[in-house]
Amino acid sequence: MNASPLIAASLLAAGAGAGFAGVITSARSPETVRVVAVATETIEGVIESVKLDQRKPEFTLLVEEEDSTAMKPKKVTCNISETTVYTLDGKPSDMRSALRVGYWSTVTHDEGLALKVESRTEPTSE
Repeated sequence: MNASPLIAASLLAAGAGAGFAGVITSARSPETVRVVAVATETIEGVIESVKLDQRKPEFTLLVEEEDSTAMKPKKVTCNISETTVYTLDGKPSDMRSALRVGYWSTVTHDEGLALKVESRTEPTSE
């Protein structure tokens, strides 16, 4: 398929959460642009523990998981890397500010590696 860079970026953005993978060729250039996106998962919960001062920094999120009969708490531990992106109350942040016990967080991860952490000091009103 031939696509402009803008269309290629749109396809990548649209397909990233759905596990999109494919090859796009540019009409302007003979090179092939490989677009491979992994299947990511987004979870929400409260940060239960944070371990930043170790070789592999990590945090644990307490999430509600729906069972056949009720909601059950589940612990999910995520590793973090230098490329993990953080926000706190909707503003760009850093690891130490955004990862605090008790903060509500939405985490996008790929097999336990946090890609994006959106923390809030107060729960969202829904």
